[in-house]
This record gives sequence, structure tokens and C-alpha cells, in this order.
Amino acid sequence: MNYEEMTIKQLEEENKKLMAAKAKINATQMTLVGVMEAKLAVEAAKAKVEGMSGAEKAAVTQLLTGAGAIKSEEKVGVPGTKT
Repeated sequence: MNYEEMTIKQLEEENKKLMAAKAKINATQMTLVGVMEAKLAVEAAKAKVEGMSGAEKAAVTQLLTGAGAIKSEEKVGVPGTKT
């Protein structure tokens, strides 16, 4: 494709096509990065847990499930909605 031989109207249309393709690629990349970051976070968390002593693992388990536990969505509701 030779841009020099195209009319302004043709160039504008080609630019619109390229901008649409770019937007689609950007959206796909954002999805990919989100999934990749989530997987990296899981791997980092696994590595931290593997490095903990038994006592540290027990303390974390107690924090997450027992006294001082992080409340679940069931108990606190969904942010942005009325309960």
C-alpha cells in the first residue's frame, strides 16, 4: 500500500482502520497483562508461604480463618451495592 498515491479520504479511512485495530490490540494486551499479573502474584505468594515456618503458617491461617479473619463478601456485602 502506497500512502503517497492515496487520496485524503482514503488516508483517513486507513487511519480509522488502524486506530480500531490498535484499540483492539490494546484491550487484548490489557487482559493479558491482568492475567499475567494475577499468576505472578499467586507464584509470589506460594514462594512466601513455602519460606514460612510451621508457626508462621499457622498464624496466617488463624488470621484468615479465625479471630481477626478477613470478612467474606457474604458478611460485608459487595462494594457499591446496598445491603
